[in-house]
Formats: sequence, C-alpha cells, structure tokens
Amino acid sequence: METNLVLYTRQRCHLCDAFIDELQQFQMDLLEEVTLRDVDENKADCEAFGDKVPILFNGDIEICRYFFDANKIESCLKL
Repeated sequence: METNLVLYTRQRCHLCDAFIDELQQFQMDLLEEVTLRDVDENKADCEAFGDKVPILFNGDIEICRYFFDANKIESCLKL
C-alpha cells in the first residue's frame, strides 16, 4: 500500500505536540514520511477540521484523531 501520510495540526496545540512526539518515538523515520499541515494556514483545512486536530490521514483514510494510536497506524500501514 502506498503511503501518503498527512498530519493536520495547529500551533500551540498540546495534543498536536504530544502526537508528534509519540509518532517520533514510535518510528522516527516514519515522521520523515509525514506531511505536517497547519490547519490555520489554509482556509479549506480550517473549515474541514477546525479544532478537530491532530488528525492523521493516509490518503483519504483517517487513521487516528486527537490521540496517537500505534495499533491503528500499524494496521493501516501494515508495519
């Protein structure tokens, strides 16, 4: 399966910071494959996700929202 990982976040979001830290600890090289998108920098992203961040997608498939979930990530990416 091709990966197209996007993590929607925003500045000064403690959940977003924690999610990124856990993702980095989970598999450091995986973080390099993740595109970080600040929802406040794009009107469409802000309208779509508002305060529902962090949220990790692989393409159009939602993997997890708010809290890091290693099991869901492994299952989606078949790690």
